[in-house]
Amino acid sequence: MSRLAIRWKLTLAFAVALTAVLSAAGVFLYAQLSSDVDVGIERDLRLRADQLSGLLIRSGASALRIWSRTRRSPTSSPQMARWWRPARTPMSGC
Repeated sequence: MSRLAIRWKLTLAFAVALTAVLSAAGVFLYAQLSSDVDVGIERDLRLRADQLSGLLIRSGASALRIWSRTRRSPTSSPQMARWWRPARTPMSGC
């Protein structure tokens, strides 16, 4: 390596250092954002499950019969649609 010019040595050292810093930053950001997305999804699903369980408790077995007979989503029934509101998240644009 002593035969390389000082410019090439500095360029190589800078490239290696920059690669290490960018790789570390990428791994950190990936882990952080992945965790935030998982937490957000879990929170949204729990909220929706709570809404649905509250609706089913209020409307009783009739809501289950409507859903099993039609095989449609809970919001397709007028009685259930007024209670079921999708959670508003920053990602939904609302």
